Amino acid sequence: MMCDTCENYMPPVFKDVGEFNDDGTLNTQRDNALHVHLTGGYGMFVDDWETGPLEVLICHDCAVRLFKLFPALQGFANGGHPKKPTQINNPCCEHAW
Repeated sequence: MMCDTCENYMPPVFKDVGEFNDDGTLNTQRDNALHVHLTGGYGMFVDDWETGPLEVLICHDCAVRLFKLFPALQGFANGGHPKKPTQINNPCCEHAW
């Protein structure tokens, strides 16, 4: 599955599941990805009454850019994902634990 923003490939978290779930649906649980769910309503910036919410999956690097662009979201991201064993002394970003 590709990042909805930059189109980088995002591998599944669980390699044995693969690209698709047993029921044939797309496996959206991707390594270090962020699932963004945007919605609105009557009189709001977006009214998604007919279309439903917008859902996108973005890769780690695009998620870091999102949190830098919108500092109000950073509290949600802190401690958001673990460091990989190769990153113990050199974390991938300030949100890793």
